[in-house]
Amino acid sequence: MTQKTDPAPFSYVTTLAYDDNGNLLNIQRQTGGSPAWQVYSWTYSATNQKLTAVDPFPNTTTWVYDGKDRVQTMTDAQSRLWQYGYDALDRLNLVTDSSSTVCDTKTYTVNGLLASVKDARNNTTQYTYDGLDRPNKTTYADTTFEQNSSYDACGNVLTRLTRSGSSIVSTFDVLNRLSTKSPTGQPVISYVYDLANRMTQISKP
Repeated sequence: MTQKTDPAPFSYVTTLAYDDNGNLLNIQRQTGGSPAWQVYSWTYSATNQKLTAVDPFPNTTTWVYDGKDRVQTMTDAQSRLWQYGYDALDRLNLVTDSSSTVCDTKTYTVNGLLASVKDARNNTTQYTYDGLDRPNKTTYADTTFEQNSSYDACGNVLTRLTRSGSSIVSTFDVLNRLSTKSPTGQPVISYVYDLANRMTQISKP
């Protein structure tokens, strides 16, 4: 898509431009006021990594990459510098700000799944998985947790324990679409779809 027009009565035009590699170069949006157009623009490296993003105000965000095309630093629109670190498997495991404060630390399971995230205040969220590497439990810094207690053969979550301690039981149809949802102590919620698999109705008693 290179152009779209809003519905009447405004009928504002938005144009999109791309480079030969399919990277979005700019978006120009008609405003109906002053200035007449808002322009967002981006530049890219030879390997299609995003280098700059400029909004209409104009604020600029820039990215710098290492030899493996991993983001090394990012300077945001408020001129704050963020630095990124990686483990031996090229997974993001460290984010620091311009004052060298560690803002985010990540660990991973032996299968490469996210195991924990620690923020700048040392609050840690932990993630565990079942034998099929499906999300099982999320434990927060205050020891509250959410848990997926059971799955069906297609990987749909059938029973989920919420952070507040209540449970939600779900059923799915033969097309793996959510059919009903039963929160603890609440009426059953039902979902209806059309032939194009679009949800057309949500109902409860």
